[in-house]
Amino acid sequence: MMKFDVRGDIASARRQFRGKEKQINMAAARAINRAMTTVRSVATKEIARHTGITPQRAIRDRLHIRKATPNYLIGEIGAERYTPNLARFAARQTKRGVSATAWRKRKVYPRTFLGNQGRTVFKRVGKRRLPIRPVWGPKMHAAFVEREVRRAMDAVARERFRTEFRREVKLRTST
Repeated sequence: MMKFDVRGDIASARRQFRGKEKQINMAAARAINRAMTTVRSVATKEIARHTGITPQRAIRDRLHIRKATPNYLIGEIGAERYTPNLARFAARQTKRGVSATAWRKRKVYPRTFLGNQGRTVFKRVGKRRLPIRPVWGPKMHAAFVEREVRRAMDAVARERFRTEFRREVKLRTST
């Protein structure tokens, strides 16, 4: 879960526009929600870049936003725990095993094979034909909490909030 603090910006606007606290709260909630949408977009791109998960829709669908309201001025973005099968990383069958581009590097995974009509990479557990187990790629949630991804999300969140908040305050207090 990612949160960022904008209480200072809101407090200064409340001091400047006394008597219009309701409009300031509405402006803050809308600005937070718009900023969180942009943050989700940046997080999707950064996670895809770090892990190699494609399509980006698979990441975006697993990033959830809890919207702010005028009474609850906190927006949150969180990531589901998602570990896709290695087949999602441009997997190809070779003689030595499956070749896939996980963690931004193409690598051959020995003693693996594509099954389930190319939708799953499996590895044999022993010398015999069975049992087999699926092979997993990078964890999306682990990439979500990486320092680089967090830094990019935080920078965009602050910048976007300030822009949207100024716009919303101007719109709501001009009458």
